[in-house]
Amino acid sequence: MCFSSLQYSTFFLGITVVFLCFHAAKTATFSPSGSTRTDQLALLAFKSAISDPLGALSSWSNASLDPCEWKGVTCGLKPPRRVTALELKSLKLEGPLSPSISNINFLINLTLSYNQFHGSIPQELGRLSRLENLDFTKNYFEGEIPDGFSSLPMLNTLILGDNNLTDVIPPLLGKSTSLTYVNLSANHLSGTIPQFLANNSALELLDLSKNHLTGGIPASMGVFSSLYYLDLSSNNLEGSIPPMLATGKNIRTIDLSSNNLSQNIPPSLLNTSTLFYLSLKSNGLTGKIPPFLKSSSILGFLDLSENQLSGHIPPSLGNLSSLEYLYLAQNKLEGSIPESLGSISGLIELYIAINNLSGKFPSSFYNMTSITYIGMSENDLSGMLLPTMGLGLPMLQNLDLQENKFDGSIPHSLCNASRLQILDLAGNLFSGMIPSCLGGLTNMTQLDVGWNQLQSKDMSILSSFTNCTLLNTLILQKNKLQGELPVSIGNLSMKLESLFLGTNQISGMIPAEIEYGMGNQISRQGDEYSYGVLLLEILTGKRPTDDSFVQGLNLHKYVENAFPEMITTILDPQIMREVEDETNSRSIGAHMKECLVSLFQIGLTCSSESPSQRMGMAIVLKELNSLKEMFF
Repeated sequence: MCFSSLQYSTFFLGITVVFLCFHAAKTATFSPSGSTRTDQLALLAFKSAISDPLGALSSWSNASLDPCEWKGVTCGLKPPRRVTALELKSLKLEGPLSPSISNINFLINLTLSYNQFHGSIPQELGRLSRLENLDFTKNYFEGEIPDGFSSLPMLNTLILGDNNLTDVIPPLLGKSTSLTYVNLSANHLSGTIPQFLANNSALELLDLSKNHLTGGIPASMGVFSSLYYLDLSSNNLEGSIPPMLATGKNIRTIDLSSNNLSQNIPPSLLNTSTLFYLSLKSNGLTGKIPPFLKSSSILGFLDLSENQLSGHIPPSLGNLSSLEYLYLAQNKLEGSIPESLGSISGLIELYIAINNLSGKFPSSFYNMTSITYIGMSENDLSGMLLPTMGLGLPMLQNLDLQENKFDGSIPHSLCNASRLQILDLAGNLFSGMIPSCLGGLTNMTQLDVGWNQLQSKDMSILSSFTNCTLLNTLILQKNKLQGELPVSIGNLSMKLESLFLGTNQISGMIPAEIEYGMGNQISRQGDEYSYGVLLLEILTGKRPTDDSFVQGLNLHKYVENAFPEMITTILDPQIMREVEDETNSRSIGAHMKECLVSLFQIGLTCSSESPSQRMGMAIVLKELNSLKEMFF
């Protein structure tokens, strides 16, 4: 191709312009202006105040002239390229937060979550007038929330959850009318909920959970249509639940659990078409559960447990076709369980234990194809379970019917519930044989059929459980089982921690294959352990699998925590009443308490974790005879 002189000059000039522009851009990149240099120095000052064990900030140095290339740093696209975002999440950075950050005055996003920053949050951050998002989740910041945050006109996201912040929520924060997302959870904040948070029409999410807030919930909280998530759980809030709380058009989640709220549940709270998650667990709510009138409800999670609710379970609960999790345990509910609950096709968990419910196991419950957990323990339910029970519950993992009055045989069809992990039928009136096919449930981890009227001609039932390799608890205590223990008992799960066979009619020798204690070490002191547990059970009225034993607490530790000064507080109320009737006194005298201390001591010693620390049965017999002579 041939060019004319004019074409050649034009082409050369174009190339020159492109080169000069490219050169200028490179110069702008590597020769920071004064304002960019300010950002660079502020970041280096921030780095110098902290430790960086992972070397995440190794690119931050004077040798690198462009901070926009540093890890976690984002800059604007137009020159001069100012730092607009600092995002350093989960890097194990540790130390105080340098106030120099406030010199990065184009900063929009500041995220330092999941690190180990400590000390106070600098007041100087209030100078970041362009800041929109601030996230300091899961650090060790302490002291007050800076009043200076009220000077951030653009701030819409404020996340300070999981720190050690104290004092009150600053009232001046109400000046930040652009706030839409506020999470101050898991701190040590006190005082009341500021009215400005209830009046902020832009607020979409508010999480103040796990603090020490007091007072009532503002009456206008939840009225505005923008709010979709409200979590005030685990505080010390009191008073009634505002009737307007769930009237917002977009509200999806309300969690008021673990407070001191009282009075009735507002009917409006349970009759909204937008609410998906509602937890009022562990308060002091009274009265009846309001009826559910909204057939259009999308409520999927409802927890009203651990209150003082009374009356019947409303049959209208069956209208909640979207419900997946229903918890009504530990109230004062009575009457029968509504058949309508069985029509909730998507129900996954049902927990209605520790009430005063009566009647039979609802027939509609035998075909709940999505249910994984049925908890009905400690009620007054009775009658026989249908022989076909296990055929229509394909997803069932946990069936807890303990401490009721169910009778008849244990349905063999439960062996078809192949996902079953926990089966607790203890403390009922079941009779007949224990189905040996239960040993085919290879996912089984806990089986408790103690305290019934079950029978056997021999103990071969134990052999059937050798296929349950995940089994950690097997309780056949206090039935009418007969026969000798099979040698195959030694083939039970290596994960087995609790084996209770006491108070039956078992005879013969104890097979050497039985393994007690830690690891695989064989011990002959299992009798002492079983006796110790049984003695503590008699004295306290609590079984080893009591629902109150959580987070590592067991029967032994429960007694140990009260021994010896507080033993009367854990004594079985029935024993206490008998003592009162016998002595015509409302308190236990010193003589009787001394006897009880001795009995508790025997129970604790025999149930020690280490076999070597347990009291031998000969010594136990001697001690009991001594107590008999001394006190009776």
